[in-house]
Amino acid sequence: FLNVVCPEVSKKLLVRYPSFKCESSVKELLEDRFPSIKWYQGIVSMPKQLRSSRLCIHDYLGTTWLETLSMNFPTIIFWDPTRVTMLQSAAPYLDVLRKVNILHDSPESAAKLVNEIYENPLAWWMSSERQQARNKFCHQFARTSKNWKEEWKKEILKMVK
Repeated sequence: FLNVVCPEVSKKLLVRYPSFKCESSVKELLEDRFPSIKWYQGIVSMPKQLRSSRLCIHDYLGTTWLETLSMNFPTIIFWDPTRVTMLQSAAPYLDVLRKVNILHDSPESAAKLVNEIYENPLAWWMSSERQQARNKFCHQFARTSKNWKEEWKKEILKMVK
């Protein structure tokens, strides 16, 4: 990813990894190869930090990309599908994200898109096709609701019966 993003993008990147995800030797290697990259080191929550960001890029399976999708925050995800085992039942939903370029199967593909949209990712994000795909995915895997307590109660009562 970092080899493909243009210098303008590279200068704007802020890498936020939990300390357990990035060993210091990896961080040092990346800092040597990509000196313009800034590393986040602080205690501000991700949602609060997103307020000063235009785009969130995820390179691993984790809760954060589900959170940014459910918040309707411009999000790009990439991972190597040959290294990640996914449930077959999730495949059609992931394919929906792939079709609209939210999900990428390579870092290079994601980086090329970031290069194209970095000046105004919100315009890219708000396309009706992309929003429909996001809504479909979130309805299945990252649903939010103002009536969540009542909905959970209803579902739990169905299981009890």
